[in-house]
Amino acid sequence: MRAYIGTCEILDDRLTVREINVYSDKYDESTERFLMHNIIHQVFPDTTQVHATWFTGALVILNCKMMGRLMN
Repeated sequence: MRAYIGTCEILDDRLTVREINVYSDKYDESTERFLMHNIIHQVFPDTTQVHATWFTGALVILNCKMMGRLMN
């Protein structure tokens, strides 16, 4: 099992990290899953936007929801 889930979005033509969620020790009986919490401000405390400059591979989007309008 992966220890974290990172959520990114494209802002101003740049890949930006929005959330870094980790599992907590709290268990939700109704969903039968451990809860997650966002630790992005603990990992990157001195910034409000984290551009993923370390990512140099191909970005493959398999399942997404269009949140805005794409412009050329």
